[in-house]
Amino acid sequence: MKNKKSFAIKSSGAIIVMLSLVLFASACNHGSTVSSNPTTNPNPQTTQASPDSKATPTTSNSSSNDTTDSKNPTTTKEAPKEDIDVFPLLLNAKQAIATAWHKNLGMQRFLIAERHGFVWMLTYDTSGRVTDETIVLDISEDTIAQSEQGFLGMTFSPDGKWLYISYSDTKADRAGGATFPNVVQAVKATDLGTRNAKSIPRTTIITIPQPGGNHNGGDIAFSPKDEHLYVALGDGGGANDQFRNGQNLETLNGSILRISPTPETGGYEIPADNPFVDRSDARSEIWAYGIRNAWRISFNKETGDLWIGDVGQNEIEEIDVIPNGVGGLNLGWNEYEGSKPFRGPPPNLEAHHLPIFEYEHSVAEGTESRRCSVTGGFIYSGDLIPALIGKYIYADFCAAGVIWAIDPNDASPSISANGKIPKGGDTLILNQNSIGSIINFGETPTGEIIVGTLSGTFILLPATNP
Repeated sequence: MKNKKSFAIKSSGAIIVMLSLVLFASACNHGSTVSSNPTTNPNPQTTQASPDSKATPTTSNSSSNDTTDSKNPTTTKEAPKEDIDVFPLLLNAKQAIATAWHKNLGMQRFLIAERHGFVWMLTYDTSGRVTDETIVLDISEDTIAQSEQGFLGMTFSPDGKWLYISYSDTKADRAGGATFPNVVQAVKATDLGTRNAKSIPRTTIITIPQPGGNHNGGDIAFSPKDEHLYVALGDGGGANDQFRNGQNLETLNGSILRISPTPETGGYEIPADNPFVDRSDARSEIWAYGIRNAWRISFNKETGDLWIGDVGQNEIEEIDVIPNGVGGLNLGWNEYEGSKPFRGPPPNLEAHHLPIFEYEHSVAEGTESRRCSVTGGFIYSGDLIPALIGKYIYADFCAAGVIWAIDPNDASPSISANGKIPKGGDTLILNQNSIGSIINFGETPTGEIIVGTLSGTFILLPATNP
């Protein structure tokens, strides 16, 4: 990496100028109406274990079911014209798993959550100098950062009055599950920074039992269009969908949920236009199903389309897009892994919503890294890297420090009527193995990309910054 400096309180003048550019872009182009999608990727163990049923990349890659030839890398486009680099953002927060921002915070504050259960408020002044890093919420005694569990997701309500958090709850009733359930809770935004971080009241919205300690998903996000809360889940653990949840509409696992929280009283309401509200053999909370492990999700803030990074089994990683307002889609798992039949005779392909992009478990061109576990990201909406505007940023946990972009405009019609980006349609934009395995992406108030790894928290910026 070039000119590595820290965005900490003792930052050098060069880095102050760099963060000032983010603020300047905010003032000139975004104003106070910017809304940031605060969802950000599975956080594996503190050792480099994949966020998946695969205990480690080595275990996964040596699977007898993995027939991918690692000597034949997939094709990757040339990088964009701008040189792109990553710069350290925080000294204190470790393993950043989510970011959240609302215009009520102003343009000089946003939240970053650690996988171990700490939520930090990052504050900086108009010159770009970081003036404070404060823990404003501490649930570390109620969760555990093991396997793919821990703090999982965070987002503000559309009106900014509530912060919603998602985590593996070590103190909740397991309700028949074999391990800690996923819990989504609401916190009053006005309590953040004004009350003791450990004693802030939390209202439980939903609890989802988990049969296993992996494939729990857990990311959450509000749609910028319908303003309902979307909850991403996995099939519940193990390998090969051992609990058969992917195609089971009578369980919440293996699905994307769509609910309307009632934070004042707890619980939630079910939107009347959810696709399965009139079916007795399906859970009415479900918006989409056929999901293996939707580790990270995010919304396109302009269109309202939902982007999903769904971790694969032994051969294929996939990125799915659910168009705004389209419910009831079957994304295929466990009948398909990506667009490839997975179990038994091939089912009707037209009944499934194909990925917009997929890639094999192989060495990616331009790197020495073998990919095996997708980390979904965001449609870039910042100002400082023009070549990335409108492109979807993603990574792979097994390819340490490598980031790609795909252009939704490259998608061509497919058999299921959703777009499909051809193999090799991604662009390599960063190859910095030294930053470690990427577990999550986030956004600043101005749409610049935050990169969370096992070793630290970084920001993606032009390498030519001072």
